Amino acid sequence: HKRGTRQLVPALVDTDGQYGARFESELLVANLAGVPAAIEAAFLDGSGSSCSLDVPAGAVRAFSSASLFSALGLPGGAAPLRLRVTVGDASRVAARTESS
Repeated sequence: HKRGTRQLVPALVDTDGQYGARFESELLVANLAGVPAAIEAAFLDGSGSSCSLDVPAGAVRAFSSASLFSALGLPGGAAPLRLRVTVGDASRVAARTESS
């Protein structure tokens, strides 16, 4: 299985703005392989925080920005995110974000 391929998410956001505005992201990870995938998610904000995301074979999982910041022990904010497949076939894993 191919491992180690990295993907960069330009910004993951979970913060309040002016006048009651709220900014949030959702990370969608698709695993098109026939084997489960484990993905290391590391915030590139200087904190060194990372966590593992598990995605079953043939599944798509959604991770809210709030849940990712919480898993990393961070209160929220905005930062780029590096994803690296540590288990599974990296050529069959895709990620994207949606913001609201």
